[in-house]
Amino acid sequence: MIKKIALTFSILVMCLAWVNNSYCADEARIKEAYQQMMNAYSAYTSAGNPFLSNNYDSAKSDQLLREYVAAADRYKALLKESGKDGSTEVFVNDPKMSQDDYAMYEANENSLRSYVRLVDAQKNNASAEEIQKLKDEYANCQKIIEELFVEKANQETARQLIKGYETTGKILNCRPVVWDREIANKYHNICGQYAVNATLNYLGIKEDYKTTIENMNPVNSLTAPDHIISYLESKNVECQPKNEADIEDLKKSVDAGHLALCYVSNSSFEYPHWVTVIGYDKNEAGEITHVIYLDGDYPVHRKVGIFKDEWLRPSYVRGRINELLNHNYYMIEVKGVNPNLKSGRNYTNTAMDDQFLNGVNTMALGMNQSVDAFTAVIKRGDFNSLSKIDLSKINYPVLALGAVETITAVPNKLTFGLSGLGMKKAGTALQNYGNSRPVTGDFVSDAVTGTAKTAGSVLKTGGNCVTTIGNYISKAEEIFFIGAKKMLNFNW
Repeated sequence: MIKKIALTFSILVMCLAWVNNSYCADEARIKEAYQQMMNAYSAYTSAGNPFLSNNYDSAKSDQLLREYVAAADRYKALLKESGKDGSTEVFVNDPKMSQDDYAMYEANENSLRSYVRLVDAQKNNASAEEIQKLKDEYANCQKIIEELFVEKANQETARQLIKGYETTGKILNCRPVVWDREIANKYHNICGQYAVNATLNYLGIKEDYKTTIENMNPVNSLTAPDHIISYLESKNVECQPKNEADIEDLKKSVDAGHLALCYVSNSSFEYPHWVTVIGYDKNEAGEITHVIYLDGDYPVHRKVGIFKDEWLRPSYVRGRINELLNHNYYMIEVKGVNPNLKSGRNYTNTAMDDQFLNGVNTMALGMNQSVDAFTAVIKRGDFNSLSKIDLSKINYPVLALGAVETITAVPNKLTFGLSGLGMKKAGTALQNYGNSRPVTGDFVSDAVTGTAKTAGSVLKTGGNCVTTIGNYISKAEEIFFIGAKKMLNFNW
């Protein structure tokens, strides 16, 4: 009896060991196949992707794509053989993958498979009906990916916006514009339109983001401050621009429930950029430590020091003409909707700079086509790109008006702007020199100290007066240009 029990037990142990070994062997094969699939996917998305590879080769891309699809087929076949669900447990061996990650991956895989089928059908001269069917299938796969991407982006944005900010500072409930692949592929230099559209939505003014771009900047140009103000005012949105603002001004704006559009340099300090300040963070002592803003379609939690460096002065043409334009710590406080708003743009402190940028903006919009060719000249010195300009599309009256506006701004800026700036800098230097000298009781020494301080103050006052004269002249000239734009039915 004991022998029978022992034999039975031995057989049971052997069976369990065999099952365990089989299971472990299956798991090992699945893990290996999974790794092969992910390696193939990584190879395709880097070396085989035109956006990620410096040496893109379409034939190699096709080969890598097919290798990935084959590896995915092997992996799913092993899952099926092992009795696992080939859909819901694709990432059973990768704890870093969430269900959302899996959904995005699965949608992308379906899209790639659909693309392979479409390419094969075209190569094999399939019927037009079959090819159209596959094109529709592929387009639908892409649509699913976009929907998942937007959903995930919104969820992540919401998490970032509320994480750690509720108790330390203040943040306004302004959501960023949803990223859109079609728009991203067609337009750029649209940070100003991101800021404007987010502002309109925050105020309850519903406008499609693409509509904002097409109304304001269909040519991929920079967006002048006046252009933002005039567009918001056309929606009865009251704006208050301020130059030489500070962090306290931003805090007051946020505390009042107002967004602040800030004119900064981009992260590489090469070109001007618009961001939408929606909040701030502070430490236990109540000091503001971070500025919270929307940079296009995502939120940023920026240390005050870094933000002030970027906010000091937008960089034009990689810093080559910075001294000509002085939007220093410039912000537009958006005060809200005012049905009785009277547009006038009465702010004069940056009128000379605004006139110049308005003229450049008007010229760009007068081109009536993408200004990428001019951007290529500025960035890379690529004059051959100018051959791409379609002369038949140009709106010559608007282009000429912008040219005149820009040209008339230059002598005014050189005469009053730079001389005023020079006087203010010289005055500041003299004041700093005077302040650095100790009071000694010596008549001559103290006289020099007092004279330096006084002369510095006089020079700074004179510089401000000269600059003010130039700004008022530009403001008067802008009245003419605004009227001319209205006569041309130009949307300003």
